[in-house]
Amino acid sequence: MHSILVYIILLASPTRADDSTSEVESFFEANASNLTSLREVMAPPWVSSPQFRGSTKILWSCLITIVACVYTALHLDIISSEEPVSPLVVKLRVVAVTLPFPEFVLYRAASQFFDAQSLKKKLNRLLKGSNQLDEEAIAAGKQVCNLRYCFFAERGGFRARTGDT
Repeated sequence: MHSILVYIILLASPTRADDSTSEVESFFEANASNLTSLREVMAPPWVSSPQFRGSTKILWSCLITIVACVYTALHLDIISSEEPVSPLVVKLRVVAVTLPFPEFVLYRAASQFFDAQSLKKKLNRLLKGSNQLDEEAIAAGKQVCNLRYCFFAERGGFRARTGDT
């Protein structure tokens, strides 16, 4: 949340970019052949972007790149077709939470991993306890439910309608 406020303040704050831009442009034009001039003059802290890349364009391109990376890296749970909210809105909400709190994605991934491992153990224990497996599979210690199957189940991959709805 704090980083978003800093971005908004930086982008919305009034600057004297026109004055500093004209100073920078005139300096570069006057010292085009002087190779040591950059060591002698301090650059302004904020520069608008008329002819070259300024601070605003750098911040916007960084923000857009971060949002695009977070958006493509997220693989959300499977959303039911009966949900009132579209999958795009759900993903954009998670992106908005992830930008200031990147640990949120790590927490979700770790939580889903531990839940899938727990489900795998429970399902394999139930299947071994029932008579649905042949004796050879039980003796070999084969697992019928693997982690991929349990991740799919944990993320909402299986839907069943009951008579109650």
